[in-house]
Amino acid sequence: MKSLFNDLNTDNKRFWIEVDDLDWSVLSQLNQCYRTANNGGGTDKRPTALSAAVAEQFQSITAVFRQMMEPLSRSLLMPHLFLLLTPDAQVIDYEGTSNVIDNLHVLGIHKGCSLDVNTAGINAASLCQQTNKLSVVKGNEHTLHKFCNNYGLCAPIYNQDTIVAMLGLTFDLLYQTNFAIPVLVQAIQGIEQHLKPNAMMEQQKVFSEFDQYKLTPREKQIGYEWLENKTVQYISAKHKISELTVRTFIKRIYNKVNVCSKGDFIRRFYLHS
Repeated sequence: MKSLFNDLNTDNKRFWIEVDDLDWSVLSQLNQCYRTANNGGGTDKRPTALSAAVAEQFQSITAVFRQMMEPLSRSLLMPHLFLLLTPDAQVIDYEGTSNVIDNLHVLGIHKGCSLDVNTAGINAASLCQQTNKLSVVKGNEHTLHKFCNNYGLCAPIYNQDTIVAMLGLTFDLLYQTNFAIPVLVQAIQGIEQHLKPNAMMEQQKVFSEFDQYKLTPREKQIGYEWLENKTVQYISAKHKISELTVRTFIKRIYNKVNVCSKGDFIRRFYLHS
């Protein structure tokens, strides 16, 4: 699908893309993907909850999202919604004004739902997924009618040249839109700064912090890799131990450090370090 976007007609002075930048044949193919896959059902037809595996995989970036978005959201006076999404446009978490969150069922948005082109047609998240660029979709440019009163934008979040998630922002078209791109860019820059390797304490310093909790050498190594958001599968393969053993190590580390979740673990050694 990405090959459809090789010839974008973007203005060289603009670093984001809009629906008008796409050739009509590309738009037609995207809408056909949606119609073929869903027969017009949209996000309402797939009430899939966020799986435990996905929640665990993205727990560290979710903790950063929460830390960054809660104060930013409070500073915006108009109704809005920030969305944290996987690179394939599945909703991981959200933050916004209470009146918007209370009515998310109207839009069919919930943790675990997909906003990719097959499920939700053309929207800012699906366009961002296809182009890997900050994408803007306005009003009736959305495939789904329920999004047609919204202004949406979405951009990739990078960590070491790899897209690790996407951040979306949506609000009613009644409000001015000139603030939206700078706000989203600033938010993503803040998240990416937190995700940089040099934002994490150096390994030696982390190990020194671990010492006060009497972690064994193997627990230190696995704990550090867990802080780096390595998966259970990765740790299992690296240390030639079973995934069950990795999870046992993690539980033992949590007990020694006196935390209950990966988010708490990260906040203990990373976000406030």
